[in-house]
Amino acid sequence: RTSLAGVILQMDLLGLPSIEQFPLIDAPQPALVREGYKALQDIGAIDEEHRLTKLGRNLAGFPVDPHLARMIVQAREEGALPEILVLVAFLSIQDVRERPTEKADAADLTHKQWTDPGSDFITILNLWNAVEAERGEGGSHGKLRKFCRKNFINYRRVMEWRNLWIDLRETVRELRWEQSRVKPHSRKGNNVSFGDAASLHNTHYDLVHRSLLAGLPANIGLNGEDRVFTAARNRKFFIFPGSTLFKKPPDWVMTFSLVETTKLYARMVAGIQPEWLKDVAPHLCKSVYKNPAWNAEKGFVYATESVISGGLTLTSGRNVHFGPINPPEARKIFIREGLASANLSTRGGWLKLHQQMLDEIQALEEKIRRPGALLDHDAICDHFDRLLPVDVYSVKTLEQWLRTSKARIAMRMKDAMFPQTSAISSADYPDSLEFHGEEFHLIYTFDPGDELDGIALVCPTEKLAFLPDWAPDWLVPGWLEEKSGRLLRTLPKNLRGAIAPIDQTAKDFTHTCASVREQPLLHALSAFLQQAYNLPVDATDFDEAVLPEFLKMKVIETEGDSIVKIHKAFSDEHRMHIHRSGAATAFAKWSLPPQKAWPGDVLPEFITSEDSKHTRGYPALTADAAGVGRQVFLSVVVAEYAHRMGLVLLFRIQQADQVKYVEKRPPLDSILQLSLSAIDSGFLTDLVDAAIYDALTNEGHLDIREPAIFADRAAEARTTLYEMLEQHSTMLTTMMEQRESIVTSLGQLTADFDALHDLDMQLAFLFRPGFLKTREVFSRYPRYLKAMQVRIQRIKNNPQADRRKLTEVEPFQNQLSDKLLECEDIASAYDLIEFAMLLEEFRVNRFAPEIKTPVKISAQRLEEALRNLQ
Repeated sequence: RTSLAGVILQMDLLGLPSIEQFPLIDAPQPALVREGYKALQDIGAIDEEHRLTKLGRNLAGFPVDPHLARMIVQAREEGALPEILVLVAFLSIQDVRERPTEKADAADLTHKQWTDPGSDFITILNLWNAVEAERGEGGSHGKLRKFCRKNFINYRRVMEWRNLWIDLRETVRELRWEQSRVKPHSRKGNNVSFGDAASLHNTHYDLVHRSLLAGLPANIGLNGEDRVFTAARNRKFFIFPGSTLFKKPPDWVMTFSLVETTKLYARMVAGIQPEWLKDVAPHLCKSVYKNPAWNAEKGFVYATESVISGGLTLTSGRNVHFGPINPPEARKIFIREGLASANLSTRGGWLKLHQQMLDEIQALEEKIRRPGALLDHDAICDHFDRLLPVDVYSVKTLEQWLRTSKARIAMRMKDAMFPQTSAISSADYPDSLEFHGEEFHLIYTFDPGDELDGIALVCPTEKLAFLPDWAPDWLVPGWLEEKSGRLLRTLPKNLRGAIAPIDQTAKDFTHTCASVREQPLLHALSAFLQQAYNLPVDATDFDEAVLPEFLKMKVIETEGDSIVKIHKAFSDEHRMHIHRSGAATAFAKWSLPPQKAWPGDVLPEFITSEDSKHTRGYPALTADAAGVGRQVFLSVVVAEYAHRMGLVLLFRIQQADQVKYVEKRPPLDSILQLSLSAIDSGFLTDLVDAAIYDALTNEGHLDIREPAIFADRAAEARTTLYEMLEQHSTMLTTMMEQRESIVTSLGQLTADFDALHDLDMQLAFLFRPGFLKTREVFSRYPRYLKAMQVRIQRIKNNPQADRRKLTEVEPFQNQLSDKLLECEDIASAYDLIEFAMLLEEFRVNRFAPEIKTPVKISAQRLEEALRNLQ
């Protein structure tokens, strides 16, 4: 006797009529015949037309049922042939394990030694290995009988099992399939749950069970509530209590058979990964794709794939390339969301042109304040749809086609826009305006309610002087007509009647106002009405307050890349900026570009501008990557720092060999160099710069402002540079020792948080990156550090007194901290650094008054310095 599926397979192989037509004495029921065909179709032995497949012919050559033969064929591909031959032989006979009623517990306990927690099939392999080990090399039947009797195993069935295995092995040999020995399946993983990587590797779990699944593709189930599994076609089953998976079943299982007793039970069960079914039985799986979307980063349309088999969702949510699956739909999405929107990355030069076109149209929409009114997205999509072949649905396919076709796919701007009733002139919406020979960039923003909604003019602080007070009044030509019309409507009723229709009056003014723009708009508009309509209109008759915010031009004042302030109207503060900018403009003629020699001639200590306030400027050398230049500064402190760096750089340029010599031989201990590097990686350059400056200026006592004096001092400094560097290095060593002493003392101090925090913050600022650039660092720092040591000692004796003194320092320290946080580059904030040094002198005065300060210091002087800083 054999299964009906096997009979159907053999009849097809022999070329006999179909089983429905064959004159059988006892014909099977049609339902059973359909089930047989379904079983063969599940394992791929026949196609949908019930025709025998190549795989079916291979399966018919094995002396077992077709679904078992399918396991063997799959095992060859997976590399698990030895294990599957053993399992197929076992599944073809009655279970060799016995469970006599009177000794059921003993049998269960004995059989448990081979169980695997994740698979009943691995349990069988473990049993096989135990039987083979007991037989040994000589194949002792007596020894094996004793083993079987002891372990509740039927000896006759074991022999039947082994004989069938031999037959299967011979069949495989005849097919010349490669095979090896069955690998041992360790039981060390018995307490390891299914899914443990090490356990799966040890047992070849994936390979074995993928092979089994190929023969049992319809026998899978998904765990649900109360351990009820849902199988294909919505059948419900339970795991048989005798299975090792009964108590802790995995999410997905496959079973060798479903047996109906009190319930539908699954016997011989193993945990599986549901995605295996797509590999071993793809004809039973159906992929459903949802939510196709463009992925600009990947360059293709992806969709979420769900794989379904027999009504069960095997996998869901996996992103897949949608192009090969549904080229027409993927192409539409690719064109609409990728190409038309320029939302992709490609090496083609056309994309730059296309993006530029989109930007220009979008900018024009912002300028006319009609977002979406110009760009015709459908026209762009139609353009690409006409050009691209049907098989272009991703960046990769696009680039391949462009390489072979050499096609030009960029489109003209006018073709990408909706037709307009009246032409839009770019001259009416310029990107910049010019005043007094200076060009100012414009920013158009359409965002009602936002601060910058409308037009904003970008003006660097130094160019405020070139911007007339009335400059924002006129907006741009494209907006002037609307603003004029709104202003005309604010006139008294009797005047409005005389200029009707107002829209035409506004248009006439716009067309004739080119010659009157050098004055405020209200003055020009009132003069136009007086002349054209003979009306007694004054600028004060208009009410600008009713204008919407977008019709009031803003001025964005900038310094570098930072916004200083957004002006909605010019104030007294603006006048001050204009004054400062005017002075800076007057001083600009003193500026000289970087060069390798002394720029210009003698530098005076200061010069005076010709403005109303006779502003002083301080000429100084400047250091730049290209060389030494000359500039006038409004701050004497900034000028001194700039001049110092200019002198040092000029010496480095002209005495490069000597500087290189001393930099290679710094007179510093290697451990100290490591400590300094942790604080400031550029300390050595700053240390040498300090030595150069002090050697040039006799430790700051000489003010070098002439090229001849510089030449003399440079020749002198060349001979004394290394000596000066040694002197500074000795002082720096002492300063670092003081610092370490302070750090140690702070660690032992048990003062309140405020005092410790203040001292930590003070020390961190003193030894910040670039601290050696500070003016007179070697004369200032020893006093500051000594004062800190004195303060720490006094805190130990009288912490209350320190707290009172700290309240005097804190207001200034807090304001300094705020300004430091606002500062992007502390190293170049020279005025701020000098204020910080003045605050250090105040600390010395408060906490260690016995240490004399070189200047008189008080809270009043600090407040004055802070005001000047602001």
